Amino acid sequence: MWQNAATDTTITVQDLLAGSVLQHYDLQAAAPPVILGAQYFVWTFIFMILFCLVFRGQISVFLSWAVEFLLIPVKRTYSDTSAAVRYGLPVSVVMLLPVAAYLAYGTAAVHAGYGLVLAVLSGYVLLRFLLLCGIGYVSGEKELVTAVHRFSCLAFMTVTVLFCVVLIVGMFLPDIYPVLTGKVSIVLGIIVMLVYLTGLTRIFFAFGEPPLLTILYLCTLEILPVAAAATSITRY
Repeated sequence: MWQNAATDTTITVQDLLAGSVLQHYDLQAAAPPVILGAQYFVWTFIFMILFCLVFRGQISVFLSWAVEFLLIPVKRTYSDTSAAVRYGLPVSVVMLLPVAAYLAYGTAAVHAGYGLVLAVLSGYVLLRFLLLCGIGYVSGEKELVTAVHRFSCLAFMTVTVLFCVVLIVGMFLPDIYPVLTGKVSIVLGIIVMLVYLTGLTRIFFAFGEPPLLTILYLCTLEILPVAAAATSITRY
């Protein structure tokens, strides 16, 4: 408190700063949710960098295969590739799930909690994997299902990494952040989606599948689940 020498009256801070937001200052309550999301993003990103440095030999083999597979999807199974691919693909997807959830939650793309976004993404990836395993078991088209599953995982990883780059650039160059999160993100998302659907179509034609089956697959296991997940999240 203050002691006024002229009037010899006591003035408290509340009286001095009447109506000021400093009277209601609460660090825990004032911290916006985006800060919590940024913590998940930063720590996960640092962990991934350390992971890549420790397993740089396996990561190099995996990235070389991933680039080749994205350019030319070929008929391969998990048994005829290296361990870096067999284990690197699912591990990479699991590692990128928290980052992907932050891209939706931390950047305020959807109005939902981080836990809900992460649960939806993880549930979709798991459900899709189980459905593909069931389709491969029933139809006997295990090589086709494996190629589709691989391409979907690589597409998910590519999208996550690309949007991470956009977000990081926006952090260091805040003046262009609205442009990056607006026009650039939308255009980038459309391009990646077109490339993804084109790649899946190439896989189906490479295995000699009929066009009707290709259309049914794209509608039931690609478009509808993504639309349902997006609708479920944006409702909150």
